[in-house]
Amino acid sequence: MATTRSPVCLNIADETASIISSKFTSDENLVAHLSNPSIKRHPIPALTPLACWTFQILLGTNNVQYSSTDKSLIAVNWSEACRLEAQCVVSPSSTEEISLIMKIISFLHVSFAVRSGGHSPNPNWSSIDSNGILISTSNLDSINVSPDNSMASIGSGLRWGAVYEALDSYGVSVIGGRVPQVGVGGLSHFSAQHGLAADNVKDFEVVLTSGEIVNANADTNSGLFWALKGGGPNFGLVYSEPATYPEAFAPFAAIPNGIVRISPTNATVTFLSTILGTALAMLLRGKYCNLPAFRLKTHIISSHVYRSAASLIDDKFYNETSSYFLDTVNRLQADGIKVNIAFTLQTIPPSLVAVSEARGGNQMGIPSQAH
Repeated sequence: MATTRSPVCLNIADETASIISSKFTSDENLVAHLSNPSIKRHPIPALTPLACWTFQILLGTNNVQYSSTDKSLIAVNWSEACRLEAQCVVSPSSTEEISLIMKIISFLHVSFAVRSGGHSPNPNWSSIDSNGILISTSNLDSINVSPDNSMASIGSGLRWGAVYEALDSYGVSVIGGRVPQVGVGGLSHFSAQHGLAADNVKDFEVVLTSGEIVNANADTNSGLFWALKGGGPNFGLVYSEPATYPEAFAPFAAIPNGIVRISPTNATVTFLSTILGTALAMLLRGKYCNLPAFRLKTHIISSHVYRSAASLIDDKFYNETSSYFLDTVNRLQADGIKVNIAFTLQTIPPSLVAVSEARGGNQMGIPSQAH
């Protein structure tokens, strides 16, 4: 018994449509699965190569590449554990191309993952194996600033360093990540005053799994708007993120000295994030070895494991955790295991949550008490 399948409406040239139609009609896997009553219950890996072929016809070979022949496509991912070889990597350049991709993926029932900055430490979050397709947002790198400098529309494929640098010429910045290499989103140096990056978004342009292009903001699709603020790629593909600018940033003299000492200055957010981002990279490569526990041979870390836990502020607990951390590093070093481990405490003040709630809240459920 054949299942009822809604037609896929693609705005493409007749000649291209004829080529795709001929291929689909002759593909035995597609014909077999269209006649399978359980087709909607699970992804169909056998159709993934057909999806990749279709994308190459529609988007061109430059925008659809096979990871098995170009390892650099996968090396973008921060953690080696997440460098899975997708069947192909598709890099759309517009909302319309994303819509086209999602319509084909939904029709063929193939698995997919979406990668922006590629910093997720979890396999299959921004990576996928050869049974699926990886959608890379790297070509979605536009930055548009409103005439009055009050709003910026930021492509979801950008890294924060590029965003900060582009906005320097306007004399403004946005609430974004603290490390320049990460994708848009995250915790800012100024989140205690202005909330998370997601809390400063005024509107998301989103492509749903059906291929429909919608906007999500406080007035339109407000439920989706709330869900996207911390929901990752679970609800749609974000094309651009308009964000408002905070007031002029105060000098950085009030920032406590940490690994890197920065003299009081009126430097830009670009300067700050670059300095701290470089410091973090050097720490992970063993450049900072002030403690005996960190005296490991310098090497580039490629495989990362990330864990986090939340607690109320507790000096005793922090000291015990720090001691356990140092003991663990010393033990690993004594066993000859070459590994660098970073232990960080991140305080979340009530003011951050208050700003988030004042701007509509988000789905992360951060408690309002200091922790």
